[in-house]
Amino acid sequence: MPIVIIVKKEIENSSVWKTYKSHKETSITLPSHHAIDLIHAFNNGVEVLKMLINIEQFIDFSHSYSFLLDNHEYTDALPSFQNTKNTTVGQLVNKIETEFGTGLNFIADTYANFVYFDLSGTDINVDIIANNNLKPGCFSIPFIKALLTITPNINASSPVSLSNAIIDNMESTFIQLANKYYDFSHNPTMAGIRGK
Repeated sequence: MPIVIIVKKEIENSSVWKTYKSHKETSITLPSHHAIDLIHAFNNGVEVLKMLINIEQFIDFSHSYSFLLDNHEYTDALPSFQNTKNTTVGQLVNKIETEFGTGLNFIADTYANFVYFDLSGTDINVDIIANNNLKPGCFSIPFIKALLTITPNINASSPVSLSNAIIDNMESTFIQLANKYYDFSHNPTMAGIRGK
């Protein structure tokens, strides 16, 4: 279930809450937080992204990270992969940090920009893409931080692979880490619809 966790006392005092409070109904109950089910809130990725941008100041990302991983996990039969690039967690983190100019822990959780992985060359190229210019190969910063910081039993030398594939006639980028596959980068805001 695609969920974000938001801090109750902060959002309930904002004008944004009037728009989204009807979308908070989930089976998850937390004393100091609301859980918003994104797929039942909207059926279109553009609207979900607008919502995430509007409420991101209220999102408790540390409580949302595990849901982000679940939302992006690909569980269908694997497609044929192309342009596969193998690296390590440490090398991938270094590429992302170089692009941002700061350590991964200091990169703000935001939906204003996305991490883009270009696999067309001999190496993985990382760029930062604005949310109004998304293209295949983009993943949200909160997802990337969740993947590289809370995945169990990984360290800097753990292997990670990135590949391109065609899913539902659309280009997608897959990340393989700790024997799991993640995708939905062709429409990152609608994670979890396919394969769940």
